[in-house]
Amino acid sequence: MTPNSSNASITIPQDARVHNSQAFYKNSKHQETIQESSYLQISICSGNKKDKTWISFNELSTNNWDRGIDAIRLSGEADQPQLYTMHENKKLSIQSFEPLSGPFTVPLYFEAPSSASFSLSFNFLESFADTNIWLEDRIADYWLPLSKGIEYSFSANKSDDPHRFNIHFYHETPALFNGELARVWYSNGQLNLEIAEGLGKLNKVEVFNLLGQLIYSGESSNSRLINLNLSCNSTYVVVVLHTENTLISKKVLVLSH
Repeated sequence: MTPNSSNASITIPQDARVHNSQAFYKNSKHQETIQESSYLQISICSGNKKDKTWISFNELSTNNWDRGIDAIRLSGEADQPQLYTMHENKKLSIQSFEPLSGPFTVPLYFEAPSSASFSLSFNFLESFADTNIWLEDRIADYWLPLSKGIEYSFSANKSDDPHRFNIHFYHETPALFNGELARVWYSNGQLNLEIAEGLGKLNKVEVFNLLGQLIYSGESSNSRLINLNLSCNSTYVVVVLHTENTLISKKVLVLSH
């Protein structure tokens, strides 16, 4: 249609106007699937410079490139932080996967325009039911459990490896210990760990102080019950259990003798 003057108009006759109560022509199954999606929005900020990326899990997606669902990241200004995921050699601003059914890791890439301090924030964590989500900082060798309202501050340089982070998703299995997946307690100079059946092999045990510093790390045997000799001042520690099917963190009081 091409107007023939600057003030042209179009008139639709009354008998050609049709109203219907159906607002959309996509079927309800499609709409329900979208509503049941789990999605995580990750934002990076340094002063007034910002960027964000999305990770989603839903029935309409695969773990490969999904045309019309995944989105290529468009390069921004050179002085802006760049946050993205990857598929093959494509930088993505939106990446979707099949629904979670077990442990799943998404590499997260970050490029700093210059040496500065940055802050990561996370939205829509509540869309993940029965799922523990952890941020891994590969440069700082630090793991952070994600919860609503949490932020992670860090420093970065332009020359840093872009694969700075991993996002780990651990879909929980039913608990067996009075509603818990594992028991951790300290007694007679030993840290005792026991995981529920069905969690698979306990691959690794890590112990952190409340400053986030690693004070113990060790590979584990196939046993569900482990006893560790841990010597430190009276304090609380955070124990992280890496199993085949999930990742569990527990806070426990350790008493010096």
